[in-house]
Amino acid sequence: MEGLMNTSASQAVSPAVPGERPRCLKCGGTDLLVSVPAVVREGRSTAVVRGRITGSPGVDLPFRASASTVSGLAQALAAPRRPMSPVVPVAGLVVAGLAELAVVASAVSEGGRYGTGALAGVLAVVVVLLAGLVPWWRREAVRRGQAAERAWYLWRRSWYCRRCGVVSVIWDGGFRVLAARNLAADLVVLAGQLPWRKRA
Repeated sequence: MEGLMNTSASQAVSPAVPGERPRCLKCGGTDLLVSVPAVVREGRSTAVVRGRITGSPGVDLPFRASASTVSGLAQALAAPRRPMSPVVPVAGLVVAGLAELAVVASAVSEGGRYGTGALAGVLAVVVVLLAGLVPWWRREAVRRGQAAERAWYLWRRSWYCRRCGVVSVIWDGGFRVLAARNLAADLVVLAGQLPWRKRA
């Protein structure tokens, strides 16, 4: 588990008083300050429609459909996305490797006719490229995953002011005001700027 270290002397005193609601870092109000995760939850809704499809004699089928909507504010305040799993390039490597084996076997049995030799060469290049890509992808996924986890830590400590329209990010030892637009990207940038330490 990781936590933030103090970012500067000016951030040593948190605007959140233990036992009290946090205050907006712009207007100082508490009455219209809402947790960002709560705003995102409120901004999502799902409508379910049920009915029956009737037609020619004997056709009477029930149906159920649902549609989800997300408000513009909920989209702007959405949580940072987790990076794509390193399983994707590994799966691509396995599939390309199996395809290469099948094409090589076909090329050997046909003596390289019908373009199977050329296809085997192209697939060999793809397999080599994917084999080189997998270690890099894994390192990148670990790095991006760590950045996403840190941004999530900050996102869960973010408050949206319905009066000012800004987000107050308040964590142990620090605070920052961010715009509501593109909050996830700003949190990733902020997480990359802050010093972190391991928690026991």
